[in-house]
Amino acid sequence: MAGIQRLRKLGLCFTLGLLALVLADQFMGEFLALVWHVRHGKTARLQAYDGRKYAVEVPLLWLANADDNGWSVFMSKTGSMRHPFRRRSWSTMSFSVSPMYNTAEELRRPRSPIQIKIGLKVTEIAAFTAAGQDVYCFDQQFTRDRLASPGIATVNLECVPLSDKRFFSASYSGSPEFVPEFYGVLKSVRRLE
Repeated sequence: MAGIQRLRKLGLCFTLGLLALVLADQFMGEFLALVWHVRHGKTARLQAYDGRKYAVEVPLLWLANADDNGWSVFMSKTGSMRHPFRRRSWSTMSFSVSPMYNTAEELRRPRSPIQIKIGLKVTEIAAFTAAGQDVYCFDQQFTRDRLASPGIATVNLECVPLSDKRFFSASYSGSPEFVPEFYGVLKSVRRLE
């Protein structure tokens, strides 16, 4: 009798352990995001080297990390309760006040020989006002088979000001389903000083 009870307890412990592993695999990103929100609230703050300050709204269940300088904040999310035979949905977005590589004027120029060779196609898709400035969003896709992700729909957006590389910028990479959230966060950015 004692042996059967022992086996039942062992079976229950094994089942609970397996359930904990599955839940950790499925929801660890969401758990860490909730911990971030408890510690920091719903706003991440950025400060440029010249003293300009910005507030970025972090959506619930998105994990946010700021760099050591406070110039950039990176957010990430994975889809919840994934089906075992489907690819996981995912997203990363960043918001930055550090000097950027490209402006909208530069991204609007005809493709360079290097872009043509690697198959990079840049398309302007939207313009927004964020943090009191106009930003222009460009979709960047690789058209060459060796650089494109087969069977995975991925969106790569870069949102930059027209000509000044010192202003606020944002980028997005991930599943198409999270693009509306990216635009919502982009529109919510406000300048504090």
